Formats: sequence, C-alpha cells, structure tokens
Amino acid sequence: MNLNASMKYTYISRLACGTFVIMMILLACVEPTEERQPVRKPITKVKKNEQVIVIRPLGRVDMKKVAVVKARLDNIFDSVVVRRPEQIPSRFYYRPRSRYRGDSIISWLAKEVRPGEVHLGITGFPISVTNKKLNIVDYGVFGWGYKWDLKNKRGSQTSVVSDFLLKRKDLLYIIAEHELGHNFGLDHCPTAGCYMMAGNGKERTASMKGFCRRCKGTLVKQGWRL
Repeated sequence: MNLNASMKYTYISRLACGTFVIMMILLACVEPTEERQPVRKPITKVKKNEQVIVIRPLGRVDMKKVAVVKARLDNIFDSVVVRRPEQIPSRFYYRPRSRYRGDSIISWLAKEVRPGEVHLGITGFPISVTNKKLNIVDYGVFGWGYKWDLKNKRGSQTSVVSDFLLKRKDLLYIIAEHELGHNFGLDHCPTAGCYMMAGNGKERTASMKGFCRRCKGTLVKQGWRL
C-alpha cells in the first residue's frame, strides 16, 4: 500500500469513528419517550345517532334460527352484528326447575354494552324470572328485557329470548322484536295482535301481526324502519 492510500484509509477510519461518537452523544441527550400502547379498535363502529343491535348466541342455540332473527332485524336497523356463541354462567342455573334465570342473564349482558349498542341474547335453554305480580319465584318466559326510560334516557338496553317454550319456533323473531321494544321504551300493549301484547302465561305469538300504530310511532321516532 502506498503512502497516499494509507493516509486516505486512516482519514476515513477516523471520520467514521468520530461520527459514531457524535451519534452516541446525541442519543444520550434525547429524553426517553413513553412506550406506545396498542390501539384497541372497538368491537362495533357506531355512527352518530345509530343503534347497533348486538346478537349474542348463548349456550345451546340453533345458529340457523339466529340467522333468521338477524335477517329480520337487518330490515329494521342499520347495523346488526352477531357475536360468537358464549356459555351462560352456571351460577344462573336454577336447579329446582332445570332452567336459567333470565333476569340474571340480562344483568350480565349489560356489563358489556357500549354506547349506541343494544344487546340481545338468544338461547335454546329454558329461561325464567321472578314474577312479583303473580308472586311466583320462578316463572317460565319466552323472553325478558329491560324497559328503557324514554323520558330520562336511561336504563340498560339488554334482553334475552328463548324458543324452548315456543310451539312455533320459526316465530322467535317476534319474541326478539317484542323484547327489543321494551329496550326502546315500550310497555306491554292492550291492542290485540300487537307485538307488544303481554303473554300472561299463554303463547300468543301466532296471533301477533305487527306493532300497532301507537307502538310503531314510538319506535319509528327512534330510528326503527317499520
């Protein structure tokens, strides 16, 4: 190696070494930044003033029937999603009557409701509630749902339905719309044939033709397409 080449090699080596030292000094002077947390996307994207119906299959359930209910609700709401099947907590099982407590189920469902969502549980297991009017501790029902306080805009918008007691299991969607009606502020309706008729221990589903004018008007104001 000649002298010029040797001097050039030494110069480049010193320059690289100096650059490395400067970079390390600069890095040492920079304050550490906080570790970025991963962005968690919501389960459902809610548009302004849009209600999302979240269907939650529970325990033993026929997913074909769930699909029928979803298809009906798709005609009414802008967004209907179906979650993966879940097990009903064993603590809700009422062993003396071999059925699950519907009132406990809807309280459990309410813990995961996000703003703009209404949760509807669907199961094939029998469900029951405490009927204070009839003074019955364990009263079998087709469905059960919280009534939304329309005036004060508060309450839990959750409900659960079961086809276990239904003779016409293809009409489960009527029970679903009935309970969702409660979730949107409706009481039981005295009008014959209205979806909001009270069952009173009898299966009247086949005689229900749709929401009456009064109930329909209340729901349409809240965005239902009826």
